Amino acid sequence: MNRKNRMVYEFRPNGPGGVLTVPWHKACFHIGRSSPAAGSASNYSFDLRCNVLGDQRMVRDTFAVGMDGSTSRGAVLEHLEMVRR
Repeated sequence: MNRKNRMVYEFRPNGPGGVLTVPWHKACFHIGRSSPAAGSASNYSFDLRCNVLGDQRMVRDTFAVGMDGSTSRGAVLEHLEMVRR
């Protein structure tokens, strides 16, 4: 992410063009939650995700941002605040 030019970049080594470039105003950040592994008694895992919106404000892409999953929503909110600033 580049706060100066207000752009978000997703690097895709196998995707077309290799980099998805998104204006900040078309990126919606939220906390995602994954299900525990089948047969596992572990808790859910949370991560910071970015939805990329198209012209009709429909989600056209989603990707995780910057950190491995955490068992704490609070840790993900702290990461979001760091990204926001």
